[in-house]
Amino acid sequence: MAGSKRRRQQQKARRRWPITRQGWINRWRKSMLRIRDRVTELWVDREVYRRYREIIESNSALPKNNLFFSTLRNMYVSHVAMALRTFGDTDLRSYSLHNLIEEIHDHANQITRARFVRRWPTQQRAIGENIFRSNWGRHRLNKTWLKRDIKALLSHYRIVKRLADKFVAHDDRRKARKLPTYKQLDSALDNIFEMVSRYCTLLLGHAWGTPNMQKWTGVFERPWLAIETER
Repeated sequence: MAGSKRRRQQQKARRRWPITRQGWINRWRKSMLRIRDRVTELWVDREVYRRYREIIESNSALPKNNLFFSTLRNMYVSHVAMALRTFGDTDLRSYSLHNLIEEIHDHANQITRARFVRRWPTQQRAIGENIFRSNWGRHRLNKTWLKRDIKALLSHYRIVKRLADKFVAHDDRRKARKLPTYKQLDSALDNIFEMVSRYCTLLLGHAWGTPNMQKWTGVFERPWLAIETER
């Protein structure tokens, strides 16, 4: 463990980092925008799959062990596993949530409560101060709280890491572990969504919000094969 920490410190020491406070803020905001967009896409994917499952499960005439249904289930689990894998990616070239929080932890003095509150309208600055104290610390970012976020992120990351690395990214000779349950995946996703929302508030000045979805279930209103037969 000590050796891996030393190697990571050496890797970080060889990289070029911002030299001004605004440089750090700009870097983190750029990362946050990339992560926010990826989280939004993942939230939409989950909502679509949840609705799809509701439609399938509400129809008692459909055989639930159908090959098509099981294929979509496996594709969804693999997709979420890989997405969760990217949020916990430690490759320093990656726009990952892990790297973002780690950088903020390592350079926590770049963001203060006073700086955070200045972005709020004068009449709402008391709200901004309460948000900062509740989520980040009294005057500066609390490094213990940042480490807590990293630990929580990695706990969910470990659920899918071996599956994503060994059996989704490539075909490992060893037998695949049991797939994560929907409950495990949902818990991990909910934690990521909550975390991203807090860091959006810190860096962008507003919480992450779920998007409005267009109606898409019309594809299930007519049987596809029946349409093909009519042609």
